[in-house]
Amino acid sequence: RTEMRYLGDDLRVLVLTDFEFPPDGSGALSCRDVMDTLTSAPDLDELDAVMVTGSSLLVDDDVWQEWKARADGFARREGLDLRLDMVPERGYVRVLADGQVVETTAAVRLATWLFEEGLCRCLIGTRALLGEGWDCRRLNTLVDLTVVTSGVSVNQLRGRSLRLDPDNPAKVANNWDVLCVSAVGDTSDFARLASRHAQLYGVTDDGRIERGVGHFHARFAHRDPVELW
Repeated sequence: RTEMRYLGDDLRVLVLTDFEFPPDGSGALSCRDVMDTLTSAPDLDELDAVMVTGSSLLVDDDVWQEWKARADGFARREGLDLRLDMVPERGYVRVLADGQVVETTAAVRLATWLFEEGLCRCLIGTRALLGEGWDCRRLNTLVDLTVVTSGVSVNQLRGRSLRLDPDNPAKVANNWDVLCVSAVGDTSDFARLASRHAQLYGVTDDGRIERGVGHFHARFAHRDPVELW
């Protein structure tokens, strides 16, 4: 909502999770959780979210007809043999090709092009598919809901939004970490955040560049996270 307020139609946000569906018994957020939320909240539904994973391509039902028309044109130009149809689900449609799952490479190419064109302003995907090696110059917001902490993977994730956009030399990207700190003392999310940012540099409130969670706020560096809320 914050990014929508400031960027409006220019917003291009990628939401990454670890799973399309969480493992049995896990309370982890999944791509499907995010898609359900973004297509059911009236204001967030304006983002016309698209979810792309290795086994699913889901499109907000508000934009499906135009999305299909544009996708068909893209497929013809790119020489892709795709005859797209859809199965309605809750708040969105499942996109199929001749009744089968859309091949992953084609699904990513389609979703990325339509995202850059602005037909949707939010892509939802897994870290395995869109967290490394995926490029989209117009992407300007990353919401990281993964639990990854290794330095290489963290830098790969943040590299998704840091690509230069020749059509927008003034582009600035925002990367969001989302965490939960439990009132009963579960600080595992905060520990992951601290580990994730141990090797990442950021600009502090007073304009200095430093690594670690202190670049969010000075009190993060030296306080028990439960005391911060």
